[in-house]
Amino acid sequence: MKLLYAGHFGSGLSGRSMKDAFGRMKRVDLEEFDLDNYVPVGRSFRTRLVYKFIREWQMADLRKMLIERARYVKPDAIITTKGSALDVPTIRTLQKEIAPVFNRWPDASPHAHGPMIREAVGEYDAVFSTKRHHPEMWTSGYGYTNPCYHVAHGYCADLHLYDEDPDPEQQDYDVVMIASGRALYYEVMKEFAGALGGRKIKVALGGSGWDKFPGGLPDGFENIGARFGRAYTDWLRRGKIVIAPVTTEVVVDGKPTRGDEVTARTYQCPAARVFFIHTRTDEAQDMYDEDREVPMFSDGKELAEKVLHYLDHPEERTQLAAAAHARAVPAFSHDARAAEIHEHLVRILGERS
Repeated sequence: MKLLYAGHFGSGLSGRSMKDAFGRMKRVDLEEFDLDNYVPVGRSFRTRLVYKFIREWQMADLRKMLIERARYVKPDAIITTKGSALDVPTIRTLQKEIAPVFNRWPDASPHAHGPMIREAVGEYDAVFSTKRHHPEMWTSGYGYTNPCYHVAHGYCADLHLYDEDPDPEQQDYDVVMIASGRALYYEVMKEFAGALGGRKIKVALGGSGWDKFPGGLPDGFENIGARFGRAYTDWLRRGKIVIAPVTTEVVVDGKPTRGDEVTARTYQCPAARVFFIHTRTDEAQDMYDEDREVPMFSDGKELAEKVLHYLDHPEERTQLAAAAHARAVPAFSHDARAAEIHEHLVRILGERS
């Protein structure tokens, strides 16, 4: 199968990890189209302002070049992750002139990212969503008529996989949590800090947005900023305990809707062989045994109780981390997920031939 993968391929991005996984498959002849080559992202205020004025031209150029590349490559299928650059006319042109187009959907709601993506998601020949509940609500909840299949998130072997336990001498933080600074997480961290009973622990909070809260971070909590790629994994391994939070509700058009039950962290943490405590959800409980693999929490108070217990029982942390690692590796790898998507593609293309 000749596959054209269009996506953002920066280090640490799931699009790159999935693209690389397809590239390792002997049954796939992979061609890539890196969106970042055509729509650069400005960092300073001045460059962001310039890009804002020329973005429509950039997107038009990108879509034209993607269609031209697809005409030249003549793939059997085209796939993208999320599809931030593919509007409805582009998808329809690719489908009509070249090949079926598919979407690897990584986020909680396809309605939460603006009207262009919201409309485009319904045009793909099929969507492979990382959310277990999406297929059942694809039509009733989102109004789409195209097929949706669940293919879970995974870990990248190049970025997240470690076969050995972290070195205790290098675990200089009691707790590490790397997740965007959302209001929900901030409230959990405040409750967690207040429930520690006066015990002083060292906490690293990574990800963007932790500097925006007026009250600041609790004492002993350090904002380490955004961490990506291998640096993200290495920071996880610096914590005796890693917290893996989940946003179970998202607001779309002013209304609360169903969010995540698991995230990429759910798969990356065990691959990195770190001991982690996960937000308690039905899907997480289906994946992991709370007593033997991955402890879970429902609020900041319960989180504090478990953190204090496991800080004092390092042997239990090591045992549980090893058990979770055995559960995740290699079953939850992006190579396994790419193979699953490939099976869907072979079946769908076969039914059309």
